[in-house]
Amino acid sequence: MQIKVLGPISRDDDGSWSAQFEYGVHKLDAGYDPNTSEPQAIRPYMSQEEPIVVPWAVPAADSSSANIFKPSGMEFPWKQTPEEIHEITKKWESQSKPQPKNNVWAYKGYSVLLSTGNRFHRKINITEDTILEIKYAVVKYEKRIGKLKRSVSAHVNPHASTQPQRERISDQVRMFVWQRDEGKCVQCGAREKLEFDHVIPVSKGGSNTERNIQLLCETCNRSKGASI
Repeated sequence: MQIKVLGPISRDDDGSWSAQFEYGVHKLDAGYDPNTSEPQAIRPYMSQEEPIVVPWAVPAADSSSANIFKPSGMEFPWKQTPEEIHEITKKWESQSKPQPKNNVWAYKGYSVLLSTGNRFHRKINITEDTILEIKYAVVKYEKRIGKLKRSVSAHVNPHASTQPQRERISDQVRMFVWQRDEGKCVQCGAREKLEFDHVIPVSKGGSNTERNIQLLCETCNRSKGASI
């Protein structure tokens, strides 16, 4: 299975949410919760009036009376009764119309595509390891985007003064600490606005090892910083 971060989820002017799917940007249905801290399966909002459109469809040879489309390669009998046309169309729609699958997920404000290589995206078996892989994919994506932003900023403004930066906590350490601390603040149990905190500050000789890193929410981390 391949996992790919498609892009950020955005808030529209009408208050709805839109996300990148495999075939374009679509509004999300009412099931999307922007406040959850765990990955969630998402799907586009589908109006009953929206026509069925697939990139491999072409007009049927004799569809003027039935107003239907057929995919390339589908054979229609030369003579069709209205009932036969209805059954053929119904069968094709059930295969082509977007179904409530679980192949696109949202995490930390990004849409993530899970792909098995099957064009029809059969339903994927989601396990705890799958959820962990989704999180890891987003962590790597954010790291790459952050690096690109710094590179572009340095190129655009090469004479800007830069302060030496401390060594970044590795992805392996981050994933270990997240699992160990069960994705919540070790002090108050909050699951929102979490940060990786050094038990012993780097300025006092603290390292980036698992034993010196813990999960704290923003409030607890600021409170700790003020007391040091």
